Formats: sequence, C-alpha cells, structure tokens
Amino acid sequence: MGDLSLPYANQALIRLFSDQVINGRQVRGRIFVPGITRNNLAEGLLNSAAISAFDTAAAALIADADSQFQIWARPVDAEHATENSPERAGVGCDVLTASTSNQFAVLRRRRD
Repeated sequence: MGDLSLPYANQALIRLFSDQVINGRQVRGRIFVPGITRNNLAEGLLNSAAISAFDTAAAALIADADSQFQIWARPVDAEHATENSPERAGVGCDVLTASTSNQFAVLRRRRD
C-alpha cells in the first residue's frame, strides 16, 4: 500500500542554479520529476529520503566530468524582443548547484 502512486500532477521539483545573469536576472532552471509514490510522502510534503535521493542525483549530474549539465536560456528574436528583453542568441549556462523543494510542483505547460 505504501508504493501507491500519488496523483500524476504531484511532481518533485529540482531547482537548478547557474552564475550567469541575462537581462539582469540569474539564469535558473527546473526539473519536474513525475511518478511520486506514497512512500515519498511525509505529512503532505516530499519526505527527506526522497529529497536526499534527488539532491544526490542532481549533484552527480553536476559533478560528471564527461558531460556538461546546462540550463538553456532561449533566444529572443527581433519579433519578440522588448525593452527589458532585447534580441539575443540562445545561451547554454552551466549548472553550479541544485536543490530539491519539499513542496510538490505541477508542470502545467511546456514552452517550446
């Protein structure tokens, strides 16, 4: 009974941080992890064992010497450029740290 799935909308959220600043804002990313089960639950929040597992996995991706773990900052074309977001090329920013929230998150839409 402990491994029953929570509703599919309940997802773990891993927050990704870089040291890059674009248009005056730090470049950040997010990973939504679906498939959370009841045994990852502690009084309505993500339990410490799950948080630790996700943090360990993110740290392994960051530390992997054979790859670059990056956040993609999308390009802005002339048609969509504004005063606060001028036209620019897309940029890959290295992830320096990551942390898992104890709150559940919902990915409602994707921007492509």
